[in-house]
Amino acid sequence: MFLDELKDILEEIDMVEFQKVMVPLSWQIGRCINSFHFQLHVFVLQQLRCLDNVRKMFMDIDDGFFMSCLIHLKEEKAELSKSSEKRKKAWERLENTANHQPPTTRNTAALVTHSATSIS
Repeated sequence: MFLDELKDILEEIDMVEFQKVMVPLSWQIGRCINSFHFQLHVFVLQQLRCLDNVRKMFMDIDDGFFMSCLIHLKEEKAELSKSSEKRKKAWERLENTANHQPPTTRNTAALVTHSATSIS
């Protein structure tokens, strides 16, 4: 529904009003595209032509701004990827350290892997 209404609004809105909502609208469209909700994701994929037209319109309005947003998005994705990798490596180090420690008999915290918690 959001994308259908968006299409109608974009056809009727004047440039001054559009510039006021351009950035929040871009973020909302991005959230829709990256949604994990199955129905929303499928709908967004079906409406890809509309979004492609919106992207082209953003580029036509202010190509420099669009490119800076695109660069910023790529930098954010790279940063998220790096932090995710760092988190993964930290967990691997913790698991390796925990696996090489002698068993404890006291009431102390211990790292337990998922496979060790299953009941056989």
